[in-house]
Amino acid sequence: PMVVNRPETLRVVETIHEAAREVEEAKGVEIPYKVGVMVETPAAVRTVDTFSGDLQFLSYGVNDLTQTVLAISRDDTGHFMGAYEEHGIVGADPFRSLDPVVKTFVEEALERARRSNPDVFVFASGDLGGDPHSVQVFHDIGLDGVSASPWLVPVSTLAAAQANLARPRKPSADH
Repeated sequence: PMVVNRPETLRVVETIHEAAREVEEAKGVEIPYKVGVMVETPAAVRTVDTFSGDLQFLSYGVNDLTQTVLAISRDDTGHFMGAYEEHGIVGADPFRSLDPVVKTFVEEALERARRSNPDVFVFASGDLGGDPHSVQVFHDIGLDGVSASPWLVPVSTLAAAQANLARPRKPSADH
């Protein structure tokens, strides 16, 4: 689920643990699982260091983050994005290739998250996970992975492999 701060995250985490306990008790089995949330708003980017320590993974939902950072609706871009690209207002449709300003929010969120939880698995989710340029950028800034819609998985997989071959990240003590 999308969250904006630690109190909301703690409530989500407890709800997930409660549901898992109920299923485990009802079925008499132990279910291995990990808990994570979506970071999709500027508020979540600015507070992620307060809650990443409570989680095993974070997904940076770049579709919604793009909408909230740039204050444009993905549903409306068909009416004006072509003109924006033509007149140089944007370099590319920010819902097809990572916008430079949105990139700074992803970088900030990653730095803040790893500051309080060096082991948290962080990935980008959304349609940009199927854009080779965006996948390369996510790799270069240190994300652990991407997810994408099913029809974009082949492109995403190839782009991730190429990103790793083109510029392998140096392993750190934390990862």
